[in-house]
Amino acid sequence: APQPGVSRLRAKVIDFFTGRRLYEFHDLSPQALLAAAARIRRFRPRIVSGYPSVLGDLAWACRDAGVHLRDAGVSLVHTQSEMLMDLQRVAIAELFGDVPVLNEYGGVEVGAMAYGCPAGNLHISHEHVFLETVDDAGVPSPPDIAGRILLTPLRARAMPLIRYDVGALGALSKVPCTCGR
Repeated sequence: APQPGVSRLRAKVIDFFTGRRLYEFHDLSPQALLAAAARIRRFRPRIVSGYPSVLGDLAWACRDAGVHLRDAGVSLVHTQSEMLMDLQRVAIAELFGDVPVLNEYGGVEVGAMAYGCPAGNLHISHEHVFLETVDDAGVPSPPDIAGRILLTPLRARAMPLIRYDVGALGALSKVPCTCGR
């Protein structure tokens, strides 16, 4: 395993060349969240990416303190790794000046599998994964009925997964999305 100092140095080099800044949030106190808001304002990123729970807490801590980041230069917020709740989406968008909040559904085994659209739905990346939902007996779930999510990544050459149960529930819809996709 790499030494912590080497890992930190590697991250700093990547940050320097990509213009990225990574922040870990182990402390979600209002003071720590307001300090993060100050860092965002100083750095002026075009894109902010993070867990919906952390970004939601950031938005609510800022709202409670009368702080906003509408002037921080952010044009897109990308959420990942957790379910994005509507109340989080609204708070996050308001914090940054009603910017789009792009939600991504993915897993460590496959990577990104679906992306949010302006209508608030998730669209599966069919070119990367075959995703299906089944009931407890393994029978395909009808449209709009929640079932266990099974996935088959289409680009996993080192370790193919077939009908892998990710331990999550979801429902597939046959209704065309209002966004046009």
